Amino acid sequence: METAKYLIHQIYYAPGQLHSLDPAFLPYDNSASERPQEHEFYVFQKEYLAGNTKEEITAFLSWKFQEKTGLDGATLFRFCNENPGRDVYCINPFPIEICYGNIWRQGEMWTPGITAIAQQLLDRCGYGIDLANLPRQLKSMAYCNYWVGTPRFWDRYMAFCLPLYRWIHNNPDDPLSQRLLSMGDTGRKATYFSFIFERLFSTLLATDKSISYAAYQYSRAELHERYPGCYANFLADLQELEERRPEDREPVLHSRRHQRFLRRQDLAMRLLNRPWIRQRFNRGWPRWESSSLRQKIQENRLLRKREMELFHLLNPAYVHWRRDLPGRG
Repeated sequence: METAKYLIHQIYYAPGQLHSLDPAFLPYDNSASERPQEHEFYVFQKEYLAGNTKEEITAFLSWKFQEKTGLDGATLFRFCNENPGRDVYCINPFPIEICYGNIWRQGEMWTPGITAIAQQLLDRCGYGIDLANLPRQLKSMAYCNYWVGTPRFWDRYMAFCLPLYRWIHNNPDDPLSQRLLSMGDTGRKATYFSFIFERLFSTLLATDKSISYAAYQYSRAELHERYPGCYANFLADLQELEERRPEDREPVLHSRRHQRFLRRQDLAMRLLNRPWIRQRFNRGWPRWESSSLRQKIQENRLLRKREMELFHLLNPAYVHWRRDLPGRG
């Protein structure tokens, strides 16, 4: 497969983001978006309906692609070329999020109520999918819309998403539509819509077995560069376990060691999910984003990958359950 067959765009929203774009991708100016609260999906539906995904293997990635994945454009092209013939290729920038459960349970950690709201939307549109019981799988879990799709996949994906999208816009006075377009995370100033539509990609992969896809697997070395040792080893071993059980709905259930690790994480996350901690996070994150210390961290490749971990370390209230850290209240 020739790389010339790919049209990979990188969306930016302001001139100050241009320096973060990968030269291997095509810049896509979305600064004049009519619906900025819809983020990438506004671009997806706009370009799809204009017929711009019918000829090539196409993607519309965010300007934070390299910052979040640690990968460059050449690596993405190589990954696609090494796995020819798939309908879609995806990269999950946050594999450690599997500790929260499936992609919807993870959403409950940061955006409480998201699963029930999304379930209502799917039910209104006649989808027979139980979001709460989707499997916990690394291979079908992907955040941030970092995927590259063939025309066939774009057709399947938009057939899945557009009825939901149109229902929202055709029923603006319905309380559910108003809830979907309300603020889901005040800290990041994002609506429930954006968090729900981000998760529809993984929901489709988990429920439509006719789709052929390749999910990027970080090497053990890459994982150790991104995460502390116990987390890196857990993810590397889980990738191997899923490879050995490709037809298994939830391979992690066959490993007691992995289940023990996940139970410990679940306990920690339930403690971390207390309302007063969430409120402090939402207040603290905007200040952190504009701080001079964060700017210095952004200039260092290794520290940039550990930013969230450092944020928690510098804000002890968020890690009160860690006995080995100072500031435990």
